[in-house]
Amino acid sequence: MNKLKSQYHNLHFKYFIVGVFLALGSVPLSGVAASCTVSTVSINFGTYNVYTTTNTVSTGQVKVVCNPLTAPYTVALNGGTYGTITQRKQGSGSNTLLYNLYSDPARTVLWGDGSTNGTTVSSSSSTPLNVYGSIPALQNVSVGSYSDNVSVTVTF
Repeated sequence: MNKLKSQYHNLHFKYFIVGVFLALGSVPLSGVAASCTVSTVSINFGTYNVYTTTNTVSTGQVKVVCNPLTAPYTVALNGGTYGTITQRKQGSGSNTLLYNLYSDPARTVLWGDGSTNGTTVSSSSSTPLNVYGSIPALQNVSVGSYSDNVSVTVTF
């Protein structure tokens, strides 16, 4: 098994202008039987309003392309810099804004590392994997630019 662990998700939140960016560059992953590249599409939450009673949601993507195209792989996400998989946090100075990342559109299955909390996502396709983000409603946070770094580990 080959593993790649990198600080790929450069997630940025801005209160009133909130964006989460999955800033993955194309990174070659090499192995004996297969080689893979990985890239992402940013999550952009838009505006976060502390008075809105519904969660703020958005979607990003992780794309893994392997040679051969049918090589199986698994994608894991860690808890980020400020939180854990069960409760990720964005930081702005001493302030934090809660959020999380999910593998399903209903945002019920935490995308994690598969060993402590949350599940990993496995595939053998070059179809992009959607990353579903959610910021819980009614958080009393200060105006600021919130960010976090989440490590993506691809095993193939």
